[in-house]
Amino acid sequence: MSRRTVHQAFALLGLLTTAILSACQNGFVGTVNLYISGVPASGVSNVVLAIRGVELGGDGGPLELPFGSEEQVDIDGSRTIILDGHDTPVSGYKWVRIDIDAADSYVIADNGDRYALDVPSQYQSTGNFLVGEGLTVNMLVDVDLRVALSSETKDGVRVYTLKELSRLVNLAETANLGGTVSSDISIGNVSVNDPGCDPAIYVYQGENAVPEGFFVPVKGGVVPIASAPLLLHANQDIYSFNATLLPPGNYTAAVTCTGEDIPGSRSIDFTPTQDAVVAVGHNTSLSFTPSSL
Repeated sequence: MSRRTVHQAFALLGLLTTAILSACQNGFVGTVNLYISGVPASGVSNVVLAIRGVELGGDGGPLELPFGSEEQVDIDGSRTIILDGHDTPVSGYKWVRIDIDAADSYVIADNGDRYALDVPSQYQSTGNFLVGEGLTVNMLVDVDLRVALSSETKDGVRVYTLKELSRLVNLAETANLGGTVSSDISIGNVSVNDPGCDPAIYVYQGENAVPEGFFVPVKGGVVPIASAPLLLHANQDIYSFNATLLPPGNYTAAVTCTGEDIPGSRSIDFTPTQDAVVAVGHNTSLSFTPSSL
């Protein structure tokens, strides 16, 4: 090969490299919005996480995304965006890691007292998702504080622990299950209107599932994937519910008084179950009445 040919080859390689880098800079990226939320836990008013960074992971290894200053986020019952419109390389991803400063994270109990929070410095949530070219993906780290948050007292000091238990949800790929519950039904021997009943709908993946509680296992039972409170419409004498963030598929639902579903409980009562199929973009509804049970 002549010297001139070699120079031409290197020049061509340089042009190709420049083109590829330009394509990576001006294309082959999508946008990621990342939210975090928590299902409230009994006895807790606020769970505050001091977030200082976010990483995404896939086949190509971890990708650390630029993050501003440390931000304290209350995840108890709220949905907060922690990564807003960030350009991200087109790829398939398998997890999200949220970097947390445990020293600045804490819990506020219902009585207003503040307690330390023991939480992993890298809180990982797992689930496959794709960042497509020029597209926006909205992901949610959903933490059910009823099962992920616990506390114990050592030497007279109460400390809360947040376990690495969460769901990573693509908000564009979820469905809702709504409906109504008659005020005439009973759960076990307790009326849904009884002051001692805090009624809720429990939802399970699969048809004909045997319902159990978050803390009360049942032989052959299925762990609930979600629950939602019943809201009373007094002028209509009927309750309504809306269970959200469900992956499309087949489900079983039942109504319970949630006061029995706490750590240490041994039994929990449900209404007879109903099956439902939920799909993205469609409203699926169930009705619990004495005649349907």
